[in-house]
Amino acid sequence: MTDRQARNLILAAEALGYEREPDLHPRFYDSELHEDARDAHRFLIDQDFDGIPAILARPEPIPAPEAAARIVDSGPFSLALAEEVIAAAEGRGFVAPEDDLPLLPIVVRFDQAQAAVAFLWERDPGLLTRTVGEAVLLAPTPETARTERHGWELESEWLIDASWDGPF
Repeated sequence: MTDRQARNLILAAEALGYEREPDLHPRFYDSELHEDARDAHRFLIDQDFDGIPAILARPEPIPAPEAAARIVDSGPFSLALAEEVIAAAEGRGFVAPEDDLPLLPIVVRFDQAQAAVAFLWERDPGLLTRTVGEAVLLAPTPETARTERHGWELESEWLIDASWDGPF
C-alpha cells in the first residue's frame, strides 16, 4: 500500500470511530503510518465496509504546503539535503522562487527547498521519496482528522465521500 492510501485509510476509519492515541508528536504518528493503516483497514473490514476500494483511490489528503513544512522542519533536513531537493525539483521543471525580503541566504535557500518539496509532493512523490528518504513518511494526526473534513461525510454508518465521483 502506498503512503497516500495509508493516510486515506486512517482518515476514513477515524471518521467511523477508529481511534489512535491522541496528543502525540506528529513524527510518532508518521513512524507508525503503515501500522496504523493496517489497523484502520482491519477496523473498516470489521465494520463490513464496502467502500475500501474508493478510499484507496482517493487523492492525497495532506496538502503540499503542509507536507513541505513538516518535511523541511523534520530533524534530518539539512542544507545539503535542501540543495539536493532543489536540484531534483529543477530537473522536473521547478523554478526556485526569489525572496523579496532581505533575509539571510540560508533562510532563502530553505524557503526555496520547502517550495521544491511542495512541488515534488504534488508532481513526483517517488522522486521526493528517493531524494529525502524517511522524512516524507507523513501521517495525519488524530487532531487533524477530527478538525478537518477532508471531503468525508458520515451518513447512516456508511462513509460517503462528498467529492468522489468515481465508480464505487
